[in-house]
Amino acid sequence: MLIFAFGTLISFSAWFMILMNIDPISTGAFSLALFFITLFAFIVGFFTTSGTLVRSLRNTKQDPEEIIRTSLRQSFFLGILVIASLILLHLDLFIWWIIILMVGLLTLIEFFALNGKKATKGLTQE
Repeated sequence: MLIFAFGTLISFSAWFMILMNIDPISTGAFSLALFFITLFAFIVGFFTTSGTLVRSLRNTKQDPEEIIRTSLRQSFFLGILVIASLILLHLDLFIWWIIILMVGLLTLIEFFALNGKKATKGLTQE
């Protein structure tokens, strides 16, 4: 857990330095890519850490590995959604129905991940 928090702090520091020192509009693709990569790392780290803490406090009977796996998967999906939205905004392609399609696609992936986990759990118990 401390590793996630430390990594989140490092990624936030890197993103903040890029935000303060580099103008993402006037610089090239490399600087813009660094901006999005560090922001993605921060979002995933922050929501993994906070999601794990909240789940650990609410559900003490669940396996800690499962809690971390669920938090990491959901924070990864949230990071993809935020970064994709920002890229679409940057390219002037941000349309409400594209975001609804992305949310729907990520919801389906999460649904299949949860159902796959239940199916695998049922096979291992037999």
